[in-house]
Amino acid sequence: MSITDKIFIIKNMKMNSYALVKALLKQEKKIYKDIIPALQEKTGRTYNPDTFSKRINRGAFTYDEMLALCEILGYEIEIKKI
Repeated sequence: MSITDKIFIIKNMKMNSYALVKALLKQEKKIYKDIIPALQEKTGRTYNPDTFSKRINRGAFTYDEMLALCEILGYEIEIKKI
């Protein structure tokens, strides 16, 4: 599957932030602990692996955190008028 295929799949799926984060991590073969240091650097916040996991499960991310997470994993969020 090419990168274009991956992006196409994600763009056409209706999902909440929990499912989106899990799908991106799975596609990039990353776990929470892999991305926490980069996320801390980008956002200036401190993340504990346990509380980070709980926040993902609750879908309790700010938009800025979601943008940072996507950037770390090599994705961008695109908003289009329909």
